[in-house]
Amino acid sequence: MRNSSRQSTNEHEACETVRDHGADVDKARQKKYKYNKYNIIDYLYFEVVRTHNDDTIRQMQDLLSSATEADKDLLYPRLQLAALKDPIIDEELRKVQEQMLQLYNSWNAGTHKDDKDKGGVEEFAKFVEDLYARFQAIKPGNTEHPTIKSWLLHWFSPNFSMWDRLRASVLYARLPQLKAQTFVFQMAGDELAKIKADTSPRTRYIVAEIRANMKPKPIRAPVHEDDDEEDDDDDLVGVLGQKTL
Repeated sequence: MRNSSRQSTNEHEACETVRDHGADVDKARQKKYKYNKYNIIDYLYFEVVRTHNDDTIRQMQDLLSSATEADKDLLYPRLQLAALKDPIIDEELRKVQEQMLQLYNSWNAGTHKDDKDKGGVEEFAKFVEDLYARFQAIKPGNTEHPTIKSWLLHWFSPNFSMWDRLRASVLYARLPQLKAQTFVFQMAGDELAKIKADTSPRTRYIVAEIRANMKPKPIRAPVHEDDDEEDDDDDLVGVLGQKTL
């Protein structure tokens, strides 16, 4: 019994460990574990829960893979920069995008090589953290230009400048293809989420402690009369998450 529960725990911990570092969770899920199908815990986890999980993930991947259009809200800051029609700014952004492409090439080299799994999760996490630090260091070189200079000033807090969000939008616009989105959101996911949230007039920023104290409940979509004869599980399809950052 102990060995059986340890097998399912090991798989869960493996997936949890790599999630925040952009490692290939699918490979962790697809790994074959030895288990005793006559043991009730093993049977429920591997034959019922895991099978249902894998089917759900595949369906979501199929659904999300059809989303081929870039998000106009995330593109908006980059389009505003282009609208300035300033040759100096355009040149600086060209240089910035070259640096971003270099990082993306490094990402591809580090995530698709055959011996990727040999170093383990910790080594891969360090690899991603190094790329993230290099991405954070990308800034325009011409800081004497008045507009560019304003991007780098910390108007609202010591840890935030306008450039943080502009850089995120520039990256998103430069690499809009679906295969690049894991890299894009590993590098700039926080800022892209804030850009998207700010497009909704009722978005509110709250810290984690306040959100936990509020104990928000999911909002259930109204049930239509036409759906009365549907399975009860259909009522849960429209559950919406709270929009918080």
